[in-house]
Amino acid sequence: MLKALIADRAAIYGVMTKVAQGAAGLTTVIFIVRYFSPEIQGYYYTFSNLLALQVFLELGLSGVITTFAAHEWAKLSLDREGALRGDPGALSRLKSLTHKVAKWYLFGGLLFLVLLVAVGLWFFSVRAGSDAVSWKYPWLSMCFVAAVNFMIAPAWALLTGCGQMATLNAFRLADTVVRYGLLWGCMALGASLWSAVGALAASTIAGCVFLLVRYRRFLGVLMTPATSGQIDWFRELAPLQFRIAVSWISGYFAFSVFVPIMFHFRGAEDAGRMGMTWAFVAGLSGIAGTWLQVQAPRFSVMVARKEFMALDGAAWRTALISVAIFALGGGIGLGGLLLLGIHRPDIADRLLPVGSVAVFLFAELLHQVSMVQSTYLRSFKQEPFLGVSVVSGIVIGGGTLILTHLLGAFGPAVSYLLGVVAALGWGTAIFVANRKQWTAPVQQ
Repeated sequence: MLKALIADRAAIYGVMTKVAQGAAGLTTVIFIVRYFSPEIQGYYYTFSNLLALQVFLELGLSGVITTFAAHEWAKLSLDREGALRGDPGALSRLKSLTHKVAKWYLFGGLLFLVLLVAVGLWFFSVRAGSDAVSWKYPWLSMCFVAAVNFMIAPAWALLTGCGQMATLNAFRLADTVVRYGLLWGCMALGASLWSAVGALAASTIAGCVFLLVRYRRFLGVLMTPATSGQIDWFRELAPLQFRIAVSWISGYFAFSVFVPIMFHFRGAEDAGRMGMTWAFVAGLSGIAGTWLQVQAPRFSVMVARKEFMALDGAAWRTALISVAIFALGGGIGLGGLLLLGIHRPDIADRLLPVGSVAVFLFAELLHQVSMVQSTYLRSFKQEPFLGVSVVSGIVIGGGTLILTHLLGAFGPAVSYLLGVVAALGWGTAIFVANRKQWTAPVQQ
């Protein structure tokens, strides 16, 4: 596995990016403790969780784009001059896909801006004491930048499906360094919530410049009219998109409601503790899931070529790597938190109690397996985990809403564990049944 990792340039850049993001996340915690009050910390993390509302307008389309682009890319290639080569029919279908999703994201970005502004103004205004923090103009600016970011999202999804992970991960590594450097500089200068706005704006501008410089010809070709084959949205994309959209919306209630609910019931300080804790868990999960991110487009290519034995091997290695990395990182992080509680209780108090953190870490360890299972089956252009996602979202979101009021910080942790256990049990049964049905006849 290590040999394969070293030989894969996309994986190398991906791992470096995730490691940089993990280190940057830890450093950001230090800057937040040093330069942000507990109240500002709460608003900072609540901002990021409200931005996740984009799933209600994206409706799973980026995942669909990557999957369909990967299937067409199995018959195409990119030469050194940046020209597309290969089957004309596959190229035409890829162009058709590009035209349709570009319109979706352009219109969706405008709606996203209106949605974010309205929800944010209402949510923060109804909380008592909101006048103590200057949040309004930073939030409005954040909404505008996030909307622009939303509009360029299909370009990233297309490039991911078209096998450009090595180049994309190299850019993300550089972007991570610049973005977090700017974030820390703004924090140190006293920019408060404007720090997050500046960092996101810089990242968005850099992304636009990168796409125009590096992939101008590639994207320009895809924006030309399709000559033959056409993607039928309602017959091909819509069935998969609907299922993934419901799954992603369920994911919002499973992964992005902790901080807003804590903010509503317990105030900005507890929301900040929840946000910092979840940032640690999610960051570690991102590092552990790097190999899965790299392999996901290849899963679709293997399915298109009916290389199911290779697919099984790749999925098994991916699961082992993800679980091992997360277990190691979680153990180190939990030990560090215990030491902070002894030697620097002022810093430890910026996170949830150790018991809640441990429950979150154990639940996320189990979730690593579920992510590999769902990615495997989605590479067949199917979404059999729809019911699992809905039930998991209901359990976690509903449990958080009820238990946070009763148990405080322990409520979200217990709710998350219950939802993940339910999803893993049911999801494993679905995975075994569908894998046997879709691959066994060919393997035999």
